[in-house]
Formats: sequence, C-alpha cells, structure tokens
Amino acid sequence: MKEMNIEKRILKGLAIDGVIDVEAKTELDYRRESGGMRAVGPVIISGHCRVENEVRSFSETLELDVLAPRIKLSNSEPFTIEVLKVKGVADDGILLMLDLGIHGIEDNKTETLPPALDELAEKPVPVQTEPTVQAVDETAPAAEEAEADFESIEDLFDDADNVYTSCCLVVAKADDTYETIAGRYQVDVNELRNVNKNKGIEPKMLIMLP
Repeated sequence: MKEMNIEKRILKGLAIDGVIDVEAKTELDYRRESGGMRAVGPVIISGHCRVENEVRSFSETLELDVLAPRIKLSNSEPFTIEVLKVKGVADDGILLMLDLGIHGIEDNKTETLPPALDELAEKPVPVQTEPTVQAVDETAPAAEEAEADFESIEDLFDDADNVYTSCCLVVAKADDTYETIAGRYQVDVNELRNVNKNKGIEPKMLIMLP
C-alpha cells in the first residue's frame, strides 16, 4: 500500500476556537483505460467547529483524478483508494490533513517482454515522465473557496527512479517559488526541485515535498 498525504486550509481568516469533529469519505469511480486504471471522483470532508462559542458545520470537497499505470498494477489486489485518517486543527481557519491509502500498486513490478523484443529492450529509449498535480489555491477568496477544488494526480507511480511509498502534497500559494516553499516547510530546495522535476510553479498547483 502507498500513502498519500494532502493538506488543505479552509475558512481562512475566520477565528476558529477549535475543531469538534471531522470525517471524510470517498465517492470514487474506477475505470479501466488502455494505460491502466483510473480513479475519479470526490473526497468529501465534513465536520463541526466552534466559532465564538457557537457550533458550526463545515464541508469541503476535493476532486481526485488518479491514474495507476498498467505496469504497476498488482495481480493479487485490486486498485482502490481509501481514507486512512483525517484530522482538522484550528490554524488560521481550519487546516485539514488527509491521509489516503492506495492499494493495488506494486513498486518492484516490471513488465516482461516477449523474447522477440529482448534486443529492443537493450537499446535505451528516452522517456519523459512529468507527474502533474494541481489544486485550487488555499488562499483564494471565500467566494472562490465555495467552488470544488480540482486536483489531478497523473502517472504518479510510473517513474522508476522516483517510486514513493508515501508522499506529502502542499498547495502552492500566489507568487510561491521553490525557495519560499522550501523555507516554509524546512526542506532542501534542491531536493524539492528534483522530486517535482523542476517544473514551473503556478498558483493552484500541488507540490510534492521530499
């Protein structure tokens, strides 16, 4: 099983006294494609918090789109995504921390080529893989926060040089750079660039932390 960790801040700027309870559920649709298995659908997070001695409810929906490459699919376990843990803390609004478990992926699985293709397999072929992860900026105005976030996690497991048993994704803010994100989360800026393929940072992107 792989783990995926996602953080999302909601109700930014609201004075939250505390989070009473929080829960999460998935409503994913699984479909087989030529390149592998895809899981698409919402993760719905809801709960209650206390604001100025009043109990208020909150809800947040994250739209997931996860493609598991065919070569990494397990023969013994179906590809599924489940909620392992969800937590919410009062932190300039509510900081939601979601842990997802991804089943049916094998890190060490390789594709077996027919004997006739052995000669071709010996010749290196340049391949470019750029996992792309995007989400709506957590610092967006309240009116925009009402819209569902969109996250795309494409081919997260297809790079043989970067196989992750777990990962932590954070939302890039406006005007963020690798340097500002590295400083905020106290990680090495060069490692941060490497795990994200040195891809240009834009608002509404999810950035993987090393």
